[in-house]
Amino acid sequence: RIPATVMIIPYSPPYSSEGKTNPKTDAESITPAAKDRIISENLCERFLKRNPTTSIVAVDENRIIGTILCGHDGRRACFYHVCVKEEFRKRGIAKELVEACIKALKEEQINKVTIVAFKTNENGNRFWKSLGWELRDDLNSYDFSFLFLN
Repeated sequence: RIPATVMIIPYSPPYSSEGKTNPKTDAESITPAAKDRIISENLCERFLKRNPTTSIVAVDENRIIGTILCGHDGRRACFYHVCVKEEFRKRGIAKELVEACIKALKEEQINKVTIVAFKTNENGNRFWKSLGWELRDDLNSYDFSFLFLN
C-alpha cells in the first residue's frame, strides 16, 4: 500500500536543518509568526540532537511527508508530533513510521512508549486503538507553560 517512492528512515541530513543557521535579526523587527517559526525550528533541532536515533520520517521524492518525533528518558519513550500529510494518509505510512520507531526504541532497550492524543482527534484515537494501544484512565495530564528568552 505504501507508494514505492516512499522511504521510512531515521530523521537525519539532508532532511534536517543541520548546518543551517538562522540569520541574526533584531527581535523587534521580526513578525510574531517568524519568531514562532525560528523558535520552533530551534526547539526541533535541539530535540533531534538529544534523540538522534529514535525520530523517524517518511520521505517521498526528497520531501518529508510524515514524521514521528520520539524521545526517551532511558526507560520509557514518548511519541511527539506524529503526523502524515493528508494526501498520503490511509496508505499504511503511519503504521510503518510507528513500527520503525518502535524498532529503534528496542535497539536502545526501551520497552514502553506513550503518546498523548486529544480526545477530539477521532482519526488519531481510532488509529492508535487499531494498532492495539491501550487508552489509560489512571492518570491526569497537567501542563504548565512559561516563556523563555535566549
